[in-house]
Amino acid sequence: MAVVGHSLGASFLLKYLSEEKQVQPISGVFLIAPPYWGAEDWEVDEYLLCEDFESRLPDKQNIIFYHSRDDQWVPFTHLAMYAQKLPKGDNSSV
Repeated sequence: MAVVGHSLGASFLLKYLSEEKQVQPISGVFLIAPPYWGAEDWEVDEYLLCEDFESRLPDKQNIIFYHSRDDQWVPFTHLAMYAQKLPKGDNSSV
């Protein structure tokens, strides 16, 4: 099974995957323009990921981020914040 999330839905999907036990294997996670909650002007406590969220993601999970440099809602800099937490060597593609 593959899962896809866009914007707010993508950030919720990442939160869910890092906090809940998966009952079915997920072959790929595709996240389109997820906000990085906690970034400046994006401080919404209930949306924040736990500090070590990357270590809580299911093993062998392929996570692919998509983000436009021209996104008018979620700044492109949010992608860099995810890239710091999930470097390419950790089965993710940013």
